[in-house]
Amino acid sequence: MGQFPDSCIVSVTIENKTTKNQINTFLISTDYLLDDSSFVCCDNVRSYTTGKNKNMQVADNDYGDIIVADFNFDNKEDFALKREQGGNGGPLYNYYIQTPNATFALDSFLSGTMTFFPKYFNKKKKTLTTLVHANAYQLCKTIYKFDMLTNKWNEIGHSLIGGKKRFVLVILSLPDIQSVIKTDHNIILPKIWATS
Repeated sequence: MGQFPDSCIVSVTIENKTTKNQINTFLISTDYLLDDSSFVCCDNVRSYTTGKNKNMQVADNDYGDIIVADFNFDNKEDFALKREQGGNGGPLYNYYIQTPNATFALDSFLSGTMTFFPKYFNKKKKTLTTLVHANAYQLCKTIYKFDMLTNKWNEIGHSLIGGKKRFVLVILSLPDIQSVIKTDHNIILPKIWATS
């Protein structure tokens, strides 16, 4: 089947804006299918550097197919490429950081650990924060910090945020007795027959 045995291969070529010389070419092979809207339209891109589509609506944590931003806070343009559609947390991205010689290299920490696109960039604190569905009523907030001295990323915070516990499920296992499910708001839900 060759180097890319899956069904979605994306080729991205990076050119110098001024000279139009080719800098890098990347072939992205996905582990899973991308949806039908991925990489079919050049409008599904975003740039936090130029402002292009910066305020475009974000649905299901999908920030676009290609996003230009300064991920490691060195005042150089980096970019992220959608590599998988993901589950309920949204797409997964590969992150490419601009090197000192103006080429791009895959950032293994951002691509392999953070994976989701950050909702918040804090340039002063050098942090990226993701918000991803954790369960039916909470989000998982994870904060990643870039250490400029070591040139490395670290996860510095991880917490669940959002709604409070919605209900407690109690099912009795006694023969011929109906059990009742009550929520913390004293609402009785439909009865369920319990058997031993």
